[in-house]
Amino acid sequence: MCIRDSNLRFDEVLASTPRFEVGLRVPFDKPGTLDAQYDALHQEALAVRARAAEEARRVALDVRVALARYHGWKALVHVAATERGLAQAEVDRLRAGVASKAVGAVELAAAELALIEADGGVARAEGEAARWHAVIAAAIGTCALPEAAVDGWRDEVVPGERDALVKTALSERPSLRRYAALAGIAAARRWEANAQAWPWLDWVQVGYELTDPIVTDTWVFSLAIDIPIANWDGAHVRAAEAEERAVKEAARRDVAAIVAEVDAALAEWRACVDTLAALERTRAGFDEARLATLERAAQQGTADPDDIFKIKRDLGRIERRRVEALIALREARARVLAAIAR
Repeated sequence: MCIRDSNLRFDEVLASTPRFEVGLRVPFDKPGTLDAQYDALHQEALAVRARAAEEARRVALDVRVALARYHGWKALVHVAATERGLAQAEVDRLRAGVASKAVGAVELAAAELALIEADGGVARAEGEAARWHAVIAAAIGTCALPEAAVDGWRDEVVPGERDALVKTALSERPSLRRYAALAGIAAARRWEANAQAWPWLDWVQVGYELTDPIVTDTWVFSLAIDIPIANWDGAHVRAAEAEERAVKEAARRDVAAIVAEVDAALAEWRACVDTLAALERTRAGFDEARLATLERAAQQGTADPDDIFKIKRDLGRIERRRVEALIALREARARVLAAIAR
C-alpha cells in the first residue's frame, strides 16, 4: 500500500483543461535489502561450488577403490595361474599313476575337476581385472595404468589419530561448507524479510507540469512511501527464521554423520591391517627349506608327492588371502581419505 502525491484533478479533466507532467522518477530500495540479496547470491555460488567438491570427493573414492581392485585382480591373475599350474602338475602325476595302476580313477577325476576350477579362476581374475580397468577408463579417461606389484602397495601408512582425522574431516568436508553457505542464504533472507516489514520510501519523482497557455508552467515534486501492511504480522520473518534453524539442524546432523563415517572407516582400516599382518605372519612362519627337502625326497621316492601338493596348495590359498587382504586394506584407506576429503 502506498501514499502518493498526485496532480490529477477531475474538475480539470471535466473542463478539458488537464495538466500534463513529465518527470524523472527514482525508485528506492529498502535499507539492507540489496546487501541481503547480494549476500544470498554470493552464498548460493559457494553452495554450488561445495556441491561440486562433494561430487568430486565421491568420484575420487570410486576411482581409488577401482584402482585397488584393478591392481588386486591383476595380482590375483598371477596367483590363479600358479594354482592352475599346480593343478595341472597334479593331474599329470595322477595320470601317470593311473597308467601304472598306482592311482584310482576317482582320485584322478577329482584332480581334473580341480584343474577345471583352476582354469575358471584364471578366467575370472582376468575378467575382473579387465572390468575394473574399464571402470577406471570411464572415470578418468583412457590411459596407461601402472602395473604395480602387490608388494609395491606397501604405502599403507597409518592415516593418523582419530581426533586428528575428525578435526581434518570437519574442516575439509564440502558438505559442511555447503551447509554453511545455505545458512548464509537463510540469514540473508531473514535479514531481507526484516527489512521488508518496515515502511520506507518507494520512489521520489521530480517533474515539470505542462499546462494550457493561460496558466503558468511549474515544477512538481512527488513522493511515495511503501507501507507493508501484509508483512506486519511477521509471517515472512518467522518463515525465514524457521528456514535458518532447519539448515543449522541439518548441519549438526551432518557433523554427527561425518564423525561416524571417520570412526567406521578408521575401524575398518585397522581391522584390515590386523588381518594382513596375521596372514603375513602365517606365511613368514612357513619353512621353505622343509618344502625343498620334501621335494627332493619325493624325487627319490622316500616322501609322498601328495603331501607336497597339499602344502603348495595351502601356500597358494594363503597367498590368495594375502592379496585379498591387501585389496581390502587399500579400499579401507580410500574410505579413510574420502572421509577426511583428501
